[in-house]
Amino acid sequence: MKEYIVFIDLDKTLLRVNSGVGLIKAAYLKKLLPAGKLLQGFFFALLHKLNPRDDQRIISRMADWLAGHSEKEIADLVMEVFNAQLASQVRPEMIKEIDRHRKQNARLVILSSALCPVCFAFTGFLHLDDFICSDFEIVDGVYASNNEGRICFGEVKMHKLMDYCRNNHFSLHEAWYYADSYSDLPALAAVGHPVCINPGPRLRSICRKSGWEIRRFT
Repeated sequence: MKEYIVFIDLDKTLLRVNSGVGLIKAAYLKKLLPAGKLLQGFFFALLHKLNPRDDQRIISRMADWLAGHSEKEIADLVMEVFNAQLASQVRPEMIKEIDRHRKQNARLVILSSALCPVCFAFTGFLHLDDFICSDFEIVDGVYASNNEGRICFGEVKMHKLMDYCRNNHFSLHEAWYYADSYSDLPALAAVGHPVCINPGPRLRSICRKSGWEIRRFT
């Protein structure tokens, strides 16, 4: 039995980069993604950057490029990008944090809006215990276009974190969550040990007012 639980965000927290950007670029280069969809994705990403706690509709539209592609097609793309780009982007500082918690018998869980095969790859690569990710709709082995409300983001991420703790008998008060974004605020506020990695101005201000831990990683 694990003593406590540690949740870890993936993009810009465990990793120095955003995994989705690399996947979209690779999909475009492999002609899995038309130029129009690429530009649309960057447009919605810009909207999200301007208001990182915006509603689920913008986040869902960012995932529209998946529609029509098979699970295998995306899984193969993920493994190619993982091996060529993403595996080398793990922050060494986070490796030390993971090792520290592992020695203290913590359950280590990725909590991310990233694709399931991305989270699966990093869970195995780093010998973590589990992952929680976006619940994309898949019909007959093909990604569907209706993903609104299925992205592990904002309030949804918080509820997934709380449900996981309840279902696995972990105390929220003793739980940790490492994250970097203002959109992670609901999940950070739900745990007893929030840790903010390189927070932006808005999240940094809340961290200081709330007494949350701030880590500066290069």
